[in-house]
Order: sequence, then structure tokens, then C-alpha cells
Amino acid sequence: MKAICLVGDFYNLGDAFLAETQALHLAARGERAQVTLAPYQPPPEGMASHFERLSLRVLPMRARPLAFLAACARADLFIGGGHAVRDAISTGWLLLALLGAWFARIGGHRVALVGAGVSPVHGAHKRVLWRALLRRCHALCVRDVASADALAALAPELRARMRVGTDVAFLALPPPTVAPPRRVVVVSPAIDPGEARDVDAPRIVRLLEALHLHGWLDEARFVAHDIRAEFDGDYCVRLAEHVWNELKLPARVANGEIGSRLIDNYREAALIVTGRLHGLIAGALLRKPVLYTGEAARKLQPFGERFGFPCARLDADDWPAEVERLLAQLQRIDAAATGTTLEHLRREASVNFE
Repeated sequence: MKAICLVGDFYNLGDAFLAETQALHLAARGERAQVTLAPYQPPPEGMASHFERLSLRVLPMRARPLAFLAACARADLFIGGGHAVRDAISTGWLLLALLGAWFARIGGHRVALVGAGVSPVHGAHKRVLWRALLRRCHALCVRDVASADALAALAPELRARMRVGTDVAFLALPPPTVAPPRRVVVVSPAIDPGEARDVDAPRIVRLLEALHLHGWLDEARFVAHDIRAEFDGDYCVRLAEHVWNELKLPARVANGEIGSRLIDNYREAALIVTGRLHGLIAGALLRKPVLYTGEAARKLQPFGERFGFPCARLDADDWPAEVERLLAQLQRIDAAATGTTLEHLRREASVNFE
């Protein structure tokens, strides 16, 4: 079996983790399976070698369009997961993906949308291109009900092909965990200028101060899911400086090998505070308690509620009461129940590839 996965660019380490999980799942389905990951942009330094060690090929679509299209003619094509269907996708990606799907179909291969997050697409030409691409998919599997509604609004004629599964990242094998040497709180904010996603630094600092006063935090560690400076990169640096200057607590930006940086740092956490979906999922896989922040609630809430993870309303008027609510919910998180929920979600994630 040959498979090509159209995945997010690897400057987002959450997308890289998702792509790795999806590719290894597909590779395990056959003895001679060959899986190629096709981000739009070439990967950052160090990421390609990480995938090479896993016997996974990386083929950047934009840098090698002819090689990409030739590969599509000989392979099944999987579009997603992650937040795949959205307005903030370039026309260049849509055109290449559409041509790739067309070549795959001509070659007699399967084309599927898998584990996709979907949000409204407003641009007229992008709506036309998305509908053309979706019509070439044999199956359309989304990760939550809100995504199913958005996809039905975009292409109502394709309702019969739509299924609701869950995020493909739940197919990841639970990595080994460690007992944290100290109370490390790992924070992963979600900064995205293109999608107007932001978070107020003073409110994050206020939350960390409360966690410290109630015995949850000795050290803050900030993880940039999107390592680009204008996304999470610079913001994490500024947050670490704020925590040190204002709270006099150890604080640093997480480092380590680029391909395993997320899991390596989440593994050492006593608690995770995140605005990133794959921060929440990594925490669940590692059986860690998770707080997700209110500005990301629309995207994270369907998953957070299944694990009983509380949403931190950073803009709450009655902050002491909000802190008490969060601490009470954290105490009620049950590791055994988390394991059961993960088993259910793994089965739901496998629906993407049926």
C-alpha cells in the first residue's frame, strides 16, 4: 500500500505530532506500506531527519509540485487531520490538492478527508475550490459535531459521505510517562494572527500565580506549538520573562529535539495549561491533568468535557471564585476514567480509515 497524507506545515509541532501519528498508523496496516507526508512548505531544520528515522518520507508540495502530483497518481490520498478545512488556506494549496486528488482518482486510488476540523469558508473562490476537492473524496470524516455542521453548510450535497469520528492524534500510542521531579506547569498558548487568536499575558500570569499559591506550581515551562516568531515563538519568550519578573518563579521556554519536543516536555509536567488542541490530547495520552483556556473553548471544549478537564475563564469577574472552581475540578479528574475515555476515542479515531 502507498499512502500520501496532506498535513499541516511542520512549523506547528502539534501538526507534526498529528502527522506522525497518522502516518505510523497507516504504515502499520500493511507489511510493505509506504507512507509519504506532504506538507505545503518544506519542514524546519531537524524535522525531516526526525521523520526519516521513522522511515517516513517528506514531500513538500510547493517545493516539488510535479513529484507530488506523480506520487498522487500511485497512492491513496488522505487529507487532514487537524484544522484542515478553513478560510486561512492558500489558493496554491487548494489547487495542488485538487490536482493531486484528481490524479489519485484517475489512478484508481482512494481519496478521503480524515479527522478534519472544519470552520466556515467565506471567500467565494475558495468555497468553489473546496467543494471541488471534497467532491473527489470517497469519504469525509470530521473530528466533532461542529465541524460536521460547518462541512454540511459548505457542501450540503455531500452529506451522505460525511461521518463524525474524532481527532486522529488519539491513535498515538501512549508514550511512557515519568513522575515530575518538581511541580512543573507546562503552558502552551495559541497565537495565530491569521485567525485572530490571542491571549492576554497578564491573565496567564495571574492564573500561574494562583496555581503557585495553591501548591500546583514550582516552575513554569512554555511550549511553542507553532515555533514561528510571529505565532507562539516570541510570545512564549515574553511570557517566561513576565513570570520571572513578576512572580520570581523559575520560568523558561521549552527546548529539545524538534520532532519530540512536545511529548518530551509534556511528559515532565505535573499540570498542563493550554490553548492548543494537541496540547490537551498530549496531556490526556500522558494521563496529566489539563486546564484549557477560555479563548480556545470553542475548539477544545468538545474534547475537554469528555475528560472532565476544566476550562479556565481568564476574564472571569470573580477571580477568587473562578480559581476555587478550577482547583475543585482538577481534584476530581480521574486517571482511570481518562484511560477509559482514551479507549473510546481511539476506536472513534479508527473510523477515519475504515
